[in-house]
Amino acid sequence: MLILTYIIFICYIPIIGGFFPRMPLGLNSTWLFFYLLALAFIIDSLIKQDVKFRNKWIFFLAIYSLVVFASISWTPHYSYCQSDIRRLFVTIFVPLFIAFVAINLFRQEPNVRLYIKNIIIASFILSLIAIYQWINGIPSPDSIKYGLQELRVSATFANPNGLAIFLVLTIPCIIYGIEKNVISKIFGWLVVPAVMVGIICTVSRKGIITMIIAFLLYYVLKKQFKRVAVLSVALAVLVVIIAGFPAISDRFASDKMHADVEGKKVMTLAGWDMFLSSPIRGLGYNGYYEHFGEYFPWYSEKKYQAHNMYITVLADQGLAGFVPFMLIFLYPLFISAKILREKSEMPDKEYSKDMAVICISSVVPFMMSGYYAGGLLYSQIIVSVLYTHITFVLAANIEEEVEGT
Repeated sequence: MLILTYIIFICYIPIIGGFFPRMPLGLNSTWLFFYLLALAFIIDSLIKQDVKFRNKWIFFLAIYSLVVFASISWTPHYSYCQSDIRRLFVTIFVPLFIAFVAINLFRQEPNVRLYIKNIIIASFILSLIAIYQWINGIPSPDSIKYGLQELRVSATFANPNGLAIFLVLTIPCIIYGIEKNVISKIFGWLVVPAVMVGIICTVSRKGIITMIIAFLLYYVLKKQFKRVAVLSVALAVLVVIIAGFPAISDRFASDKMHADVEGKKVMTLAGWDMFLSSPIRGLGYNGYYEHFGEYFPWYSEKKYQAHNMYITVLADQGLAGFVPFMLIFLYPLFISAKILREKSEMPDKEYSKDMAVICISSVVPFMMSGYYAGGLLYSQIIVSVLYTHITFVLAANIEEEVEGT
């Protein structure tokens, strides 16, 4: 029951959640399944009595979450009212709980394989929806909201970049699923081009670039250099195809790229100045967002995100938040790199190495996307998927880690 509830919440609620009507007391399907997941985890824990609490990565994640929660106390713009607590619960504590469940749930390889199978199916469905929207000229909700002229699709997501990053995170699982026969090779090689085209249809530069990096990382780490060569040829063909669609190629035009980079640079420098004004604890929760207008008084928007998750954390929580925040990514990368350096060919070590490759191929593209997307911090769906993929390698080695602490 636990693994099925987890899969529904992570893989399928992003697809079907918006189609369910709102229930009494403001409850929607997303939170109904979250509460079911919490209940299933409690019941499973009581029955098995084998929950692992001691884990360094969960500790870093908990410390960061607590710093963000505490940062409300040193900003005049927010308080511990019901609406702000609800926002923190969704964006900070739900992913923390997901990570805790995952690191216990995915200690069993069959659970990992079942999850991977379903995240592949989910990515295929989302990609097909995105392709359908592109063919029929259906723009994303954000494009409609902000009156954007260019066609960018987002499937069931509000934002095209969100869909692109979500699909990029599924790429390591897709490749692993094909290699290890989690899914049939025929279906797998239908999913691969569908996901690639789905990402392209979002017209997300960070999505397209990190998609390439995810593929390259996986194959290089697995030392499958022939596939790197094949991928290079496929990417060359892809570039030629993209060049034929002005709606996509214009996003990569040098003048537009330069303007965007310069704009992000100015915003980053403003965030750095905010950090220097309070380097230890930052300006408080949503500090950059609230102080944006002081640095850009001529801009129509008086409150705006940094579009850089690192600057966002530095400005909002200072070094007190930034250090544990970076350890959320660097610690699993360190563990994964350590595992890949081991020479053992034992089956259990081979599985750990596969999980390490999935971890690195998920975390690195996410971190690169985060340099130009501050909103990633507040996407419960995307962060939960990332944390799930990180826990694969940590859960595979949890017994060794517990013994070493």
